[in-house]
Amino acid sequence: MTDPSVLYLGDRIVVRYRVDDRRLTDVTGLVRDTNDPLIVEGTGPKERGEHISIRRTDVISVRLLSYATVRNSEIRAVAQKLARAVPAHVDLHSGWLLRAEAAAPLDNSAVPVDVEARADGSSLSAISQWYTERGLPPILALPERLIPDAHLAGTPVGPLLHVLVKPDDSSDAIVVDATDRPRGEDFRSSGYRLHHVMRHLQPGTYGDA
Repeated sequence: MTDPSVLYLGDRIVVRYRVDDRRLTDVTGLVRDTNDPLIVEGTGPKERGEHISIRRTDVISVRLLSYATVRNSEIRAVAQKLARAVPAHVDLHSGWLLRAEAAAPLDNSAVPVDVEARADGSSLSAISQWYTERGLPPILALPERLIPDAHLAGTPVGPLLHVLVKPDDSSDAIVVDATDRPRGEDFRSSGYRLHHVMRHLQPGTYGDA
């Protein structure tokens, strides 16, 4: 569930909200006002173009969507480009790009850059050993959808990140702290749109992917 406080004007979302004491409904659309009530311009077949006013107390859940439908392969391509752009010592293991000696702590993390990347016992053990040998905690950088949440457990590290792109050129990508409203609004006003979200996790117990 997305915290409504990190929504931005123009973001595409799905909101489940309470209509009355008995009924819930969903609306997919664009955020037109982030205050209370939340205003969403419907983009689905039933509500297209309609501005729907939703009181915050009626919101059950909010899911943030990319500006347009994107494939996992597109998320992976942007994630790999951003990961390799960081000056760092890198190794590749079973589809994970392992990075160390980067200036920013969260850039010392493992990113799933290939379709073969899994969060299974063998992979996580190898990642953990690689970082331990370098005196670093094992941290996974997890672009949404590439590794199913059900396959991982651990401790969240750092803020939720928004990966923004120019709609006509997804290679022009930047990463913004989701809670940094001035920067988030700045880039969106310059034409950037949400491509995917990313989080960091220090893995604990896990199941096989």
